[in-house]
Amino acid sequence: MRTYIICTRRRGRPKVAIEVCKACRYGRRCKHFSAYRNPPLFPDSEKPRGNAIP
Repeated sequence: MRTYIICTRRRGRPKVAIEVCKACRYGRRCKHFSAYRNPPLFPDSEKPRGNAIP
């Protein structure tokens, strides 16, 4: 099964396979690809943004 992420560098923001992202010249600087490679350990423990009450 292939994994796809949204590519913000391409027109129309298509879903792209991970193998394509590895070969892309923006691969190391792409925030979506780096978020795939290094996911947050505790995604629910983020700080609230704006005027949100904790």
